[in-house]
Amino acid sequence: MTTHSTLADTLAAFVHGLNPGTIPPDVQEKARTCLLNGYGMALGGHATPFAPVARTAAMAMDGERP
Repeated sequence: MTTHSTLADTLAAFVHGLNPGTIPPDVQEKARTCLLNGYGMALGGHATPFAPVARTAAMAMDGERP
């Protein structure tokens, strides 16, 4: 039997294995800023005319429809 890992699986395994104590504070702050920026962009753009195109592209990248 062959196991097929998706990009999401690989990323989740990487994040799960991180030890926050080994990540420099400036890197933690930058990561926090990037995540919040991404959430803000998603919230701000969800109702734009381009949102359906972005959703279709995301679904094509191994996503599942909610």
